[in-house]
Amino acid sequence: MPQRVIIDTDPGIDDALALILALVSLELRIEAITTVCGNVPVDLATANALRVLELFPRERHPPVAQGAERPLVRPLSSAALVHGDDGLGGVTRQRLPDGLPRYQPAAGALSSLDAVTCLLDLIRQYPGELTLIALGPLTNVAQAWQRDRATMRQLARIVMMGGAITVPGNVTPVAEFNISVDPEAAQLVFTSGLPLTLIGLDVTERVRLTTTMLEQRVRPLGTRLSQFVPTAPPMPSP
Repeated sequence: MPQRVIIDTDPGIDDALALILALVSLELRIEAITTVCGNVPVDLATANALRVLELFPRERHPPVAQGAERPLVRPLSSAALVHGDDGLGGVTRQRLPDGLPRYQPAAGALSSLDAVTCLLDLIRQYPGELTLIALGPLTNVAQAWQRDRATMRQLARIVMMGGAITVPGNVTPVAEFNISVDPEAAQLVFTSGLPLTLIGLDVTERVRLTTTMLEQRVRPLGTRLSQFVPTAPPMPSP
């Protein structure tokens, strides 16, 4: 039976790829997608999540709820240099031969609930069954913990992408991006006692989807999805 999950995300190229993988997986039942500021501002993260969903049939679209627009106590420091101005490596600027956008702005509806309310409501609906997959900063998760600890304790577990334990960070020599964006939120979650599986840089940096692999094995599939898969923009010269 598929595992019920909520995906908390800030797409971002890497998170867009993760959403695509999750949406095609037979192992997961995505009950909701919640968005958070991180790689990009939260409005853009939400638009990108909806844009990814447009690649799939409408009946496979989970609700999308928008979350925190800034970290708990500090201003947002995003990653436009890595992900591009649109957060998707420039996918939104691609044009058809007639000049029209290859990928129209997402038309999917946004949930009337905010991310924290959506998360807590689903935990109450499926106590002990839900896994929260956190792909971005932990601001939404920390806010949910602050609002209702008893309900959050009914999560099956949290699986998060973040941290640099045995390797150098990717923001500073000791800091990984997701944690560094909102370290106060991370502190709350790490000390909550909730069951937590940390997937750090030592794991994620071993799993690479290179431009060569995309051009040789993904683009030739010729599907709308294979043409969409975003790649990082060139880094500016120093």
